[in-house]
Amino acid sequence: MYLFAIEIGIFIAFIIVIYGLKLNSKNNPKQVAWSFAVTLGMAAVQFVTEMIFSMAAYIYYDNYSIAVTSNILMGATPMIAVFITMLLLVKIAGAKGKAGIILPFMAVLLIVSAFLSYIVISRRWNMQFDLNELSMYDMLLETEEERNLNFITNVRNFVNFIPGVSYAVSVIVCSFNRNKNKKEEQ
Repeated sequence: MYLFAIEIGIFIAFIIVIYGLKLNSKNNPKQVAWSFAVTLGMAAVQFVTEMIFSMAAYIYYDNYSIAVTSNILMGATPMIAVFITMLLLVKIAGAKGKAGIILPFMAVLLIVSAFLSYIVISRRWNMQFDLNELSMYDMLLETEEERNLNFITNVRNFVNFIPGVSYAVSVIVCSFNRNKNKKEEQ
């Protein structure tokens, strides 16, 4: 849940920067309302999507391929959602940004995120089904391996924010350069 709060915080900060520093090409109060609506709407869509993947993983947890696939998709959903939300916010604001260089970079990060998700679910799945009793699994939750898996999960969560945040930074830099060039021409 804290990841949704972080995402919404990033989106709100981006909206404030775009409209506060007047990096948008047109200034319309409806745009600000639409920006906040898109932010909350995309967070809701992402939440529902992750919930569906989570339920599939929970229902079919004894099927290794379904559990792994749904957890990989659940791990990659935030990256795609953050990037699409940033694209929508830029389009609504009318700011200038280039996503061309970020898309191949995002594809590589999606593979990294999927690999990290695979490591986590594979290790947790093997830990759970290697034990004779489920109560022993509860004791293992505090082990070094579980702490390592939590660290890998946190790294994956950080990687998921990189494309969206880098696109936001590129939009801000492009807008500052465009505004600076306009001032030099005058």
